[in-house]
Amino acid sequence: MLSGPLGEAFELAMQGGSEPLSETRNARAGPRPWVVLIGLLFLSLAYNWYYLTGGFHADDLLLINLLREDPLRFSRWYGLWSTIDIPSLMSLWWVDPDVVGAFCRPLTSLVFEGSIRLFGETALPLHLLSIVLHGLVAGGLYLFVRRLTGRSLLAILVGVIYLSCEDHSLTVGWITTVADILCLAFILLALNAHVAWLQQRRPPALAVALIALLLSLGFKESAVVAPVLVVLATLCFPRGTDTTLPSLAPSELRARTVAALRDPLSWVPAVLVFFIYLALYKTLSLGGMNNLAYIDPLSRPVAYLGHLVFHLPVMWLATVTSVFPSLVMFMPETLAPLALLGLLAFAVWLLLLWPLRHRALALWGMGAYLLALLPQLGADASERLLYVPYVGAAVLLGCMIVQIGPLARRMLPETRPGKLARAGGWLALLAVVVPGAALSAYYPYIMLPSLVAPERQALT
Repeated sequence: MLSGPLGEAFELAMQGGSEPLSETRNARAGPRPWVVLIGLLFLSLAYNWYYLTGGFHADDLLLINLLREDPLRFSRWYGLWSTIDIPSLMSLWWVDPDVVGAFCRPLTSLVFEGSIRLFGETALPLHLLSIVLHGLVAGGLYLFVRRLTGRSLLAILVGVIYLSCEDHSLTVGWITTVADILCLAFILLALNAHVAWLQQRRPPALAVALIALLLSLGFKESAVVAPVLVVLATLCFPRGTDTTLPSLAPSELRARTVAALRDPLSWVPAVLVFFIYLALYKTLSLGGMNNLAYIDPLSRPVAYLGHLVFHLPVMWLATVTSVFPSLVMFMPETLAPLALLGLLAFAVWLLLLWPLRHRALALWGMGAYLLALLPQLGADASERLLYVPYVGAAVLLGCMIVQIGPLARRMLPETRPGKLARAGGWLALLAVVVPGAALSAYYPYIMLPSLVAPERQALT
């Protein structure tokens, strides 16, 4: 455990935080944070326990085979994902003649190798780790919203919404994708510590935020968005609390930007992490995978933008419906129609979010959702690409649902939501969250058998 100032900052970041003085006692009422965290862990287990009966699949077997070699063909400074010259890998469908590159994920590699060295070639510890971490990710999001708003019930709702997204089932059930879960856990630690810094200006909190940012980048390159989310939090919550913006006029936004710029300690470290990482990514070849399933945005920006035009709307559609985004991988002819439906769904979503346009939390949620999608979409649309972006989506859906009459009277007693806000809340609840919860409980029973594919024999 950490001790001294850093330990104090870590503990502070993981607490619910101080509450805005403008909130009412009724709005702040709620169970203790540790009770909620335990509840979210149990909910993660309830949704995903069936994965504990699964084994290693697909890419997992490649990683195990690499660890069996002596000497190892990869450097632990770069990790298991840094090698691509594997005969069985080179025979897969997505490998083209000009395939190049690999990924630098040393910390995820150490977690995977540590489990194999400690427990042997058994999948149970890693499946249990994914399920527990998934619950902690939801807990980190709950603490983040609670700290910003002082509204415990809203924060609980957002955490439950995150856990109840059916698209997370594959990420939790497939061991290789634990990289996404580990990465997001440290991103949320960084965000919680950063909000603690904004509220109380304690240097150790700023240090914890910076350390968590750096560690998240060691788990997966998707964490490149994390420093941007920190800067966005500084712009939206300059004092570490959710507020109602008096106006979205350029003058108001300009004033908030100037105020943030006058507080360089709250954004310069994150900006430096962002640009230093990108520079190292290119100069040291920390990444840069190019093949039939992945386009590197830095080396092929035009191809990436063309890919984004179609696959980004598909991810929008998957966020607010129960459509499988990976359908476009198995049925390429569905890409154009699903992209069109995604554009329509996103337009409707923006319309329903219009009443919340003055809420800083909603603005941060939309920004975080859209920005986090961008580094993911070098690959084709799929369920696992929503794991990090859904943090912002869950915040938006939670803000919508609390506009429903009975919930608004309980959680937002000082507001009177209009008809459009109430309609949006009901739609988010009945069309997104309830079906997602039902499918989250059901998907492990179809996802796990689907992972046991014919290539298992070929790869071993």
